[in-house]
Amino acid sequence: MKNKESVKAVVFDFDGVFYRYDSLGGKTFYNLTLEAAARAIKDLSPIVLPKKARRAIAAESYSAFNNQTEYAHRALGIPTDEMHRLYHKYLFGALETHHAHFFEHAKTLTSHFNDVSDSVKMVAILSHASAGEFISPFLQRIGLASRFNGVNGAKVSRTVFGAEEFGTQYMKDIHHEPFIYVEEQLGLKGKEIAFVDDSVGNLIIPREREWRTVWIKRSGHNRDNKIKTSAIEASFPCLNTFSRAFISEKEGIFNGQYRPRF
Repeated sequence: MKNKESVKAVVFDFDGVFYRYDSLGGKTFYNLTLEAAARAIKDLSPIVLPKKARRAIAAESYSAFNNQTEYAHRALGIPTDEMHRLYHKYLFGALETHHAHFFEHAKTLTSHFNDVSDSVKMVAILSHASAGEFISPFLQRIGLASRFNGVNGAKVSRTVFGAEEFGTQYMKDIHHEPFIYVEEQLGLKGKEIAFVDDSVGNLIIPREREWRTVWIKRSGHNRDNKIKTSAIEASFPCLNTFSRAFISEKEGIFNGQYRPRF
């Protein structure tokens, strides 16, 4: 008889998990979005703004709305459609021109991730980034978008949850709301869900909700969170190593052998 509490969904953070910042000279996807937005603002702003001011507007748009195009329109009167077009041009230009090796990594990631997706009822992403602005275009670019449309017969139309759903005021490391929202949308709870994040702090609340928790460990990252290791059930250096272990061992990865040792 199949265990009723077996993992039926794997929920991933985005930046630092799907987007491997450690292979990009320390730049996160967030960093690149700010750079792309700042360049678009420079081209379109009706007034001349210094670089620091452009960067500040881009950063404010991320923290306040998680939507560069809308915030730039409100703050500077920049046409939304044109801002949107240039923003994506610069963002994916940066990815392709300066970080083409990431997409080589993405080929391997896609192969492993498809196997993970096939082994559970559904996969999802929970992030403070905008699903429409950031996450969905990226998933489309690396060929994984179709995997987040409610897979393997699940009665869920979409499984990419960004700022549009729960707002940036509900930070994952201090609020239960984003996780409750995901439970409601997926129709699952507790040990039926595994959550994969590169921030130890973001694993505390899902662990309290009895989700299975996986930490993608980064070099020099979260050194101040050693006291929170009780939130971590398993740890891996990257998404690919997690994928390989999960495909072969499923719930077995949570039996203690992959727990981090500091």
